[in-house]
Amino acid sequence: MSPDQNQNSEQVLLEWEAPEFIKPNKGRVWLALAILAVVAIVGYAIKTHSLTMAIAFIVLAGVYAIAHHREPGRIPIRITSLGIRAGKTQVPYNQIKAFWIVYHPPHIKTLKLLTTDKFMAEMTLQLDGCDPGAVREQLLKQVPEHEGRGEHFTDALIRVMKL
Repeated sequence: MSPDQNQNSEQVLLEWEAPEFIKPNKGRVWLALAILAVVAIVGYAIKTHSLTMAIAFIVLAGVYAIAHHREPGRIPIRITSLGIRAGKTQVPYNQIKAFWIVYHPPHIKTLKLLTTDKFMAEMTLQLDGCDPGAVREQLLKQVPEHEGRGEHFTDALIRVMKL
């Protein structure tokens, strides 16, 4: 049996390695503005006697700082004859409703999957050096493409605000 096949005769059609997520480069100005915003919101909450709101924003800022402090790991991504595998996550083709590629290098190089999963209806995979044309060619054989779809407004906002 070849290394590209397992016991279910799953063939790897395309593979690459990419970061789990894109970590924006946040400078001192961004940090100062973020701290100022949290202090302003907490100050407003204290002024309006909303202790719960003040505590909530302090906790929210702390959780954000802890969650976004780590560096993204690199995960293997494989398009196979049975579906898409990203790290330990396997998505069979019958659970993918559609796909589209948002490709505006150097900042945006992503594959978006619309899935049947209620909790993770949309999945974003980084292309990071993989040819988007090759990805599109392989996926068109199994999944419909949402042509003309781009980056969601919320994704753009998160990217611009470096959240």
